[in-house]
Amino acid sequence: MQTEPSIDESPSPLDTAPDVTARGGASGGFYAFAACLLSACITIALSELVFDNTLVLYYPHLLGGLAVAFLIVGCIHVLSRRYPARLVFSRALVVLWVIIGVTTLADVVYGWVHLGGYGDRVPMMEIIRTNRTFPRWLMGMAVLKWIHAGIWEMPTVERMMSANLASPEGFVEFWSTVAMAVATTSILWIWGRRRLSVILATLVPVWFMFGVGYVEYYPFIAWFFLLWLIYIFETPVRLENRSPYEVGIVTAAMPLAYIGFAPLSALMLAVYALRGPRDFFKAVGTAVLAGAIMIRVLYPGDVDVFLRDLYENMQFLDKWTYGRYVGHYIRPGSNFFAPGYALSPDHLRDLLFMYVFGGGVAFPLMLAALALWRRPRKMRRWRIAMRDSRTATAVALVLWQAFYMLFYVARLGPQEDIDLFFSTFVVMAFFAGYLADRAIRSSAMDERATSLIAAWALGGTSIAVIYLLDVGMPVV
Repeated sequence: MQTEPSIDESPSPLDTAPDVTARGGASGGFYAFAACLLSACITIALSELVFDNTLVLYYPHLLGGLAVAFLIVGCIHVLSRRYPARLVFSRALVVLWVIIGVTTLADVVYGWVHLGGYGDRVPMMEIIRTNRTFPRWLMGMAVLKWIHAGIWEMPTVERMMSANLASPEGFVEFWSTVAMAVATTSILWIWGRRRLSVILATLVPVWFMFGVGYVEYYPFIAWFFLLWLIYIFETPVRLENRSPYEVGIVTAAMPLAYIGFAPLSALMLAVYALRGPRDFFKAVGTAVLAGAIMIRVLYPGDVDVFLRDLYENMQFLDKWTYGRYVGHYIRPGSNFFAPGYALSPDHLRDLLFMYVFGGGVAFPLMLAALALWRRPRKMRRWRIAMRDSRTATAVALVLWQAFYMLFYVARLGPQEDIDLFFSTFVVMAFFAGYLADRAIRSSAMDERATSLIAAWALGGTSIAVIYLLDVGMPVV
């Protein structure tokens, strides 16, 4: 009697320590450069045809971005004949981030170049100037307030700084660059040598925007979010096998770092409930206690004052809202769109705009292709796959992020709020790499596949980053 074959859950070669001295063949340089160029051309075509951009005026800038992508692809092609391709890819990006960090910090000190900004740039500078603690961004802003009030405003230190560096804008530029450069290089150095999921998550266009002195809160939590993804999906111990006290502390820290992470804490607790009611309630109790302690330490008021201020801070007025979005909420005052408007052609075009320039169209296309290729082809195998808590968590997370981007109101509009859905961009890129890691089954295949994936990701991102930081995005 024949039985239904089980799903192939054998580990990728990179789930175990690779032999970093292994030699392999060529990685198909022609196809890699072709993939890089194709990805770049898709981004350019969408900009030209869908958003009516005058691209031809800026072609030298775009060619410069593409040249950097070609240089990294060339390094992978040449050096992967001697070293594992993923190791080369991650180390090339580490070098790139060291260059980005050093040059940006020099620019912050001397004020050579002024890059445009998006999002809550002005409120961020005002919060720093007045040394306030912002409840929606509690953890990061409390730390920044301590640094600014305790070090930056000391007369001795202030006299040693340039006028640009001493300003609230310079303060945020400096520390956002430090946070992104140190965190990105560390993450790539530790996990990038084995995981395409980690590498691709750091290649979305807004990630680079966050790393060049971006005056907003997201540079202080983007890397924290990526560490959370690694903690859930790329460490040997599954979530349901962890200590309830550890899970409780992480659950409490997520929404205090950024209130938008609250659904991630709920997802963690839902998965942890698989361990049983006793440990689940221990985790919930730990989360409540740890959260209360963090609030008392970080916020100038009791927990009830914090919750009241947080609620008031979550109320957004129509005068702050992008004109086309006013009145399309699911109910008056809501932060979510009504389904009719969320699925309308105008809003879907806005979301495509945000993805082309903020998230990079290469990643959802890659995720969709790999998901179709790796999908279980029979219902029984779907049931087996979904019994794996990580698979179920990944599906739930992708669905939540898609819902969040589709229905949440980008109050400043698709251009000014290009950074709002960074977590969606990072999740899609992370899981594209996650599926690629599990599809690659041999060292020879790793060299060819990594070269193609790197080229595909870098091509589109190089063009989008130039739009974000240099020539500007088309008006929608």
